[in-house]
Amino acid sequence: MYMDIEMVVRHAADGDERAWHELVTRYARLLRSVAAGLRVRPCDAEDAAQQTWLALRENIHALREPARVHAWLCQVMRRNCLRILTRQRAEQLADDVGSWAHSRSDDPTDELVDQVVLEQTAVALWAVVDRLPDRERQLLRALFDREERSYRQIARDLDMPIGSNGPIRMRALERLSALLADIGITVDHVRTAA
Repeated sequence: MYMDIEMVVRHAADGDERAWHELVTRYARLLRSVAAGLRVRPCDAEDAAQQTWLALRENIHALREPARVHAWLCQVMRRNCLRILTRQRAEQLADDVGSWAHSRSDDPTDELVDQVVLEQTAVALWAVVDRLPDRERQLLRALFDREERSYRQIARDLDMPIGSNGPIRMRALERLSALLADIGITVDHVRTAA
């Protein structure tokens, strides 16, 4: 058993299976606690943990601070759990929208159902927006805020040059589209649900 975590990481990077066993032994409970904190089902938590260990195996040589491997593992585990939760919510939303669309009638409550579906779609969409880098997330939230503001006002509020709004918006929308595609939602799904 190794005492120094930096040494454990170095040995694991060199392919030492005992070092890998040591890492898993030390941090398996930590990963489970991250999943539990996010209320991820145990079977999904296991999937997220496996993805996290695989990511570490693929990236262990690139760790800048091997002594802080626990922080790296927590961050990757959190992302994996959030990806699973977002995908589940999207699937549930798609199922809800599908069953809703098939059961439509001239019932006066249809308008209420439309509103609920729209709100669920918005929640799922903004949850994905919240995964964007800070500047992109801030810009999208400002652009789609209920209060009308010009590009100039938004640029001033976000302390960014006005000429950068467009390129940042394009990058944000491209990244958002890719994140939505990762969880099985296309722009057509969002439009259909809305």
